[in-house]
Amino acid sequence: MMRVQPTSDPLGAAANVTIPLPEPESDHFAPCDELTALHQVGLGFASAVFIDEPTSDIRRWPSADAAFLQAIVDSDPESILTPLVWARIRTAPRYPSVRQVNDEWLPALTERQVPRDPEWPADFSGVPTGSLTTSLEEHPGSRLVLHIPPGDGWHRVAWVQQDVEGISMWSLMCECSLQHVVTSGGGIRSFSGPSDCAYRPVAAYLRALSFQGRFPEATPHTLREMVDVALAGTWLGQRNGDQLWGSHLYLQTVSAVLDVPMPWELASEAVEAGLVSLDGAVVGPPRPARTAPPGPVMNWDSTDETDGDWVVWWARLNGRYQVEVTRDPKDTSHATLTIYDHTNNDTMVHNEHVGLAYGAVFGPDASDVGTWQERAAQIVEEPH
Repeated sequence: MMRVQPTSDPLGAAANVTIPLPEPESDHFAPCDELTALHQVGLGFASAVFIDEPTSDIRRWPSADAAFLQAIVDSDPESILTPLVWARIRTAPRYPSVRQVNDEWLPALTERQVPRDPEWPADFSGVPTGSLTTSLEEHPGSRLVLHIPPGDGWHRVAWVQQDVEGISMWSLMCECSLQHVVTSGGGIRSFSGPSDCAYRPVAAYLRALSFQGRFPEATPHTLREMVDVALAGTWLGQRNGDQLWGSHLYLQTVSAVLDVPMPWELASEAVEAGLVSLDGAVVGPPRPARTAPPGPVMNWDSTDETDGDWVVWWARLNGRYQVEVTRDPKDTSHATLTIYDHTNNDTMVHNEHVGLAYGAVFGPDASDVGTWQERAAQIVEEPH
């Protein structure tokens, strides 16, 4: 039986989420190997504390939490970082090896494993030893930097927003994703997303389960509410935060929150109702079915980069032609390149479908723009 209990924390109001291990069978998405790994090394319960609005008063941060926050800041000093959700998950009495669980059904992997460093604390996941060994051997005199003093019974996890040059990114980080090797020449090799860490995916799973009370019904409107929560920066339980498809809410997370199998039919109903969009298993805000206006969208004398909605990129060529790349309302990965002859009443002289990398959520990809420029120049040079 899952328990969600409000609690207090030096960082602010918190919620403690606990589930028994082994977890009862269910149809929803769950990190089964990681949960099994925790149970195999002595945990009867998986438990985590989540702080949704951690205080900005650094004086109130416990030393280990403050060290983790500083490590995240140091990992990318050019970005502006905002901790959105702070979490700690209880560690097991000894290291929970996910690879050991995988070996039970794929024994061939055992031969490729490298033993963990015996000096690491028993309850700390750490960086994959094989990657470390290779890096240290290739760069004699290198040293491993462990940002967080491990072994205090907690594995820290943070859902953070990082802003770099006007682009916002969301990331779920844990202690062992911020270790790095400093080479003898002063270079740094970082390690992110260690595949053998059981704590981060289990923390994400517990976070998703904690929302079950908030979204008790599996309806299309519930799915839209979940999209709005995700877009607001709230962490629902997914481990990744890329918004290249317009959102970072995954159906795997929806499955756990609603306690249902992968909800493909529910997502389709929400798409048909115009409540959401769906790219693969990523659920995002709806994309209205728009009708392209006749003729060029941008005014010939405009200095705007785009119209902010329909046009992805546009340019003028030879003082005569206007080139526009407009979105395909039915497919975020495609667009239409159109060329108009401004000196001839904006007559359309060319029209073709083109690719659109990453849906151009943050603007067109540089390689796409180069391709469009080359193609447009080729077209206008041809005799009409």
